[in-house]
Amino acid sequence: MLLVLLATLVSGCGGAKPPPPRMVRVPDVLGLSANEGIQRVHTAGLCPVPELGDTIGSPRFSVVAAVIPPPDDRIAAGSEVGLRPGECVTAEG
Repeated sequence: MLLVLLATLVSGCGGAKPPPPRMVRVPDVLGLSANEGIQRVHTAGLCPVPELGDTIGSPRFSVVAAVIPPPDDRIAAGSEVGLRPGECVTAEG
């Protein structure tokens, strides 16, 4: 009897399950300055991971060109969001 009770407790059966993580939306920071993009991702409750490397001081790489995961995806609060720099290309119409 004691062995069955102990096995149940060790296996996690009967214990309280942790609540599901709070999900938040990845903000659309494409085309924003690196600093503003980082701030908005942080404000959304996520962890920005800028990939700036050798682009510091290069005007054509001063904006966020890619966000990983993509904007509007819902992910767990505190998750990492990659920000890649690049040129901001606008469609002419």
